[in-house]
Amino acid sequence: ISRFAPIILINLLFHCPFWVSSINVTHLLSSYPAFSQFSALLASTAVAGDLDARSSLTILAVPDVDLRPTTASPHSATDLADVLRYHVLLEYLSFSDLRRVPP
Repeated sequence: ISRFAPIILINLLFHCPFWVSSINVTHLLSSYPAFSQFSALLASTAVAGDLDARSSLTILAVPDVDLRPTTASPHSATDLADVLRYHVLLEYLSFSDLRRVPP
């Protein structure tokens, strides 16, 4: 469960009603060094900019230790952006919602 704690915290910060309507995802992730590579990938694509207008998100951030360079042929920026979008849910999911997702 401790591995999910930063994700839940990020999730809660995105859903707080007092939060401004614009969220800088990469700035928020910068507080968590374990997600620096994931944040850099978001910033290197259009995904981070796409998320700025959202008011409710769940980010399934991948820790740096789980990000490894691929040995396959290089992927295009479009492919990378598509993969990153799979890690962004365009709605708020609580911890109990996430626990109900089958493994």
